[in-house]
Amino acid sequence: AHTDPLFATFDILKFTDLFKYNCCVFMHKYMYNRVPKSFQNFFTKMAAPNRTKGFIEDNFEKSALKQFPSYFLPKVWNEISLKLKNTESHSMFKDNFYFSFISKYPPKVKCKDRSCTDCFPPVQYLAR
Repeated sequence: AHTDPLFATFDILKFTDLFKYNCCVFMHKYMYNRVPKSFQNFFTKMAAPNRTKGFIEDNFEKSALKQFPSYFLPKVWNEISLKLKNTESHSMFKDNFYFSFISKYPPKVKCKDRSCTDCFPPVQYLAR
């Protein structure tokens, strides 16, 4: 079965979207100084008049190091829109970002795969 309509119906985020959502929620808190002191100065802003509200992404040669938060948190944050980044209210940011994912899930799917039994139900022959 196609899962996108189910996620849209029940307002549930897919795993990868949920991961991005939580990364950006943390980065939004970081951007507006709402994280514990141990995280202060953990990331480096791109420039002094930071119009993009982005952070420098560390470049690691070893792929195992790319699983560290110091790599993937700025990367995920830099990919979202400036409009979302400029939302100062944390609850408003979370709501807008959440619905930006949900709105991308189609409420109904019609695929072209003839082997899909949801879109192309098998023909029932009546026995005489």
